[in-house]
Amino acid sequence: MAPRRRAVLGAAASGLSLLAGCPTGERGRSSDGGPEDGGEDLTTATGGHTVSPRVDDGLVGYTHVRASGNRVLGGNGGLSGDEPVTVETDGRPTWLVAVPTDPGSDWLVATADGVVERFAVSDGTVTERCRVGELPGGTPPVGRREAARIDLLDPLEDASTYSHPVPVDDAGQLFVDADGGLVLVDGDDRQRAAVDALPDARPVAVGPGRYALLGGRTERYPHGALGDAVEAERVVLADVREGLSTRTVVDLDGPVVEGIAPVAADVTGDGIRNLLVTLADSQSGARLAAFTTEGDRVATGPGFSSGNRWRHQLCVAPFGPDGELEVAAVETPHIGGTARFYRRDGDELRSVTSRSGVSSHAYRSRNLDGGLAADVDGDGRPELVVPTDRRGGLLALARTEDGVEVRRRFALGGELASNVTGVRNVDDSLALGAAGSDGVVRVWGE
Repeated sequence: MAPRRRAVLGAAASGLSLLAGCPTGERGRSSDGGPEDGGEDLTTATGGHTVSPRVDDGLVGYTHVRASGNRVLGGNGGLSGDEPVTVETDGRPTWLVAVPTDPGSDWLVATADGVVERFAVSDGTVTERCRVGELPGGTPPVGRREAARIDLLDPLEDASTYSHPVPVDDAGQLFVDADGGLVLVDGDDRQRAAVDALPDARPVAVGPGRYALLGGRTERYPHGALGDAVEAERVVLADVREGLSTRTVVDLDGPVVEGIAPVAADVTGDGIRNLLVTLADSQSGARLAAFTTEGDRVATGPGFSSGNRWRHQLCVAPFGPDGELEVAAVETPHIGGTARFYRRDGDELRSVTSRSGVSSHAYRSRNLDGGLAADVDGDGRPELVVPTDRRGGLLALARTEDGVEVRRRFALGGELASNVTGVRNVDDSLALGAAGSDGVVRVWGE
């Protein structure tokens, strides 16, 4: 698509009406019979690994892109054009989610005061915009495609305001409640498991009907970089295929898990998802660790020389020059961040290269969705998209034989105010979205 004039819309200036609600249609179904992400993120191919060509979680939009928590956009159609579509909001935009439509894509934007709007983007223009609901301030939205439109999945009253529900089958929800319980609701049937989940824990899909989340609240590592001083000492696996059952698969005595969710992704290349977490303690700070879903440790990365140093796990993708699987993380994003790429080598996650000058997280924020993998240049290999160190723009970092190079830059209006997300469209092209502190949402590629 050639560059074109992009639409800038505000609540007052727009020719589109801001309605109290939007029309919805019948709910669709995913290819595996339900909205949850039950397949692997990556498939093996000659010469390495490639991102799965299917439309990833096409019926459900998460702030962390995939139901598995692995922030990877499928497809290799690249981003068309240079100028973004821009959408002005009345408040401070804090969260974005998107789903593909035909044509274009649908987006939800939630502001700091909890107002949620929907806008549709097609052929470089915002074609529809309306208000769809409200959330408690700070609650991340989940969007579910109803026929040809995205709609807000409303949390239930007892849900934690720092987490979000996960749709299960057609009408069910799995969510963390305000007291740390994991709750499965399906119509009038409600089941609860006392797992002592983090207030901002996100259940992520491990397979069909199976989810992992962080539980066992503890304050023994008082770093407090992620919104509070409460971290996790357990990784819990939940099965919702026949009611709700849970079991602890990782139970830590010394270190804690410093994060809000595992990343469920294949780290070893055997086609089976692992659980990637960030372990932390006062002696060596944060380090990456990958476990099987049975709790066996597969590989561990290096730590630091002291505590209170964080490592932000983002995604697992075939970043390597020959399609090798690599884990992308940003170390010390609050004090001079470095994007680092790791490969599994035996029982270690070894750093293979890095690039300084990035910052994927704002100190004490609960928004950990500050980067993703996407093939923005259409060369068949994903780049790591992360904010610059001053958070005034985004960089697309490509792995090369010599290390890392910048393939593309995306300007923001002020500092990054939202998560970084995107969508793979039905024509295999990509759209990338983020919002700045100027109150404007920018969508590249539509």
